Amino acid sequence: MLITLDTNKLIKGELNAHYFIILYLIHEKEYDILIHYLRKTKMDNRILTDIDEMIEFGWLLSSRTEAYDYNKLQPSDKFVELITGGDPFEELVQYYPRFVVRPDGNTDYLLTDLDRASAIYTKIIQKNKALHEHILKCLKEEIDIKEETDNMKYMRRLPKWISERGWESYKDQVRDLESVNGNSFIGYGTAIE
Repeated sequence: MLITLDTNKLIKGELNAHYFIILYLIHEKEYDILIHYLRKTKMDNRILTDIDEMIEFGWLLSSRTEAYDYNKLQPSDKFVELITGGDPFEELVQYYPRFVVRPDGNTDYLLTDLDRASAIYTKIIQKNKALHEHILKCLKEEIDIKEETDNMKYMRRLPKWISERGWESYKDQVRDLESVNGNSFIGYGTAIE
């Protein structure tokens, strides 16, 4: 796996290369590579300390009890912004699945025609940060649902997902989730008494 490091971003973000690699591999869900990296660099014996420090500095969202369950570790928005440079489309690409295995067993890469996808996405969001964040929430909900139901194989390629406004299929689930968490108004007749 090739990881590109911009040392200026690391210096600006006050993040060392070791932590960057750990966070990047967790973000990309490359847990096997992470374990191999930690063993090869002989840093696997101090991963709990590293995780505590990354949580303390705001790079990682988790608790120490989940340290060896890497899929429960999540890099913070601060880290995602560092690797995307604040570009909404780049942030979307970071969250979007890279590939899926289709029902026929073939691997299909989902991040195709990024220039066209970027142009469409930029036109849709028109620098509206709230809309961008809503789209990311819907994407995360879609991924969660498809992973739970073993339907990731039906995930659309990114340009098609954007042009067909794929997030709109999940906006009700996100609204309901926010209502349950107390983040928005629960409409008349929706509360159970």
